[in-house]
Amino acid sequence: MKRLIVFISVICLFSGHLVAQDLIAKKNEATGKWGFVNKQGKAVIPYKYDYCVEFEDAFKKYPFAVVRVDDTRGLIDKTGKEILPCKYQKITPMGNEDFSVVFGFSVVFDNKMGFFDVSGKQITPFEYTSFAITKDDNSLLGMYQGRWVKINKEDGTRIE
Repeated sequence: MKRLIVFISVICLFSGHLVAQDLIAKKNEATGKWGFVNKQGKAVIPYKYDYCVEFEDAFKKYPFAVVRVDDTRGLIDKTGKEILPCKYQKITPMGNEDFSVVFGFSVVFDNKMGFFDVSGKQITPFEYTSFAITKDDNSLLGMYQGRWVKINKEDGTRIE
């Protein structure tokens, strides 16, 4: 079964199409830009990105795609609405152990990390070097000034 999944993933990658929900990330060969088309091939989200990376199947509950313009990344939803603008170095989803629930995103800006919720609201300032989610109670931890601190996922306060 794992071989079949890997085989299908490789075929999708080499064909230039990445499937997520009802949209397909597709490169316009004439312009070199990426956008999204529906299953009928109609452009739904314009070809304006240098690259698009859709999240794995576990993230279909929150259908977001990471998009790139130049060397910056952003986050859009399946309607093309910008959740996070293309100005970040890296965007990584943060969720529970099996990613059936996504709590938000670890975002790198100016070589520091901040945490954003799934709506795109910034929860913490860019003052961390790493984030983690605990397995036992799904707490958010952040590496702050060389030590791990627990962070309130709602308002970003450090719980000492």
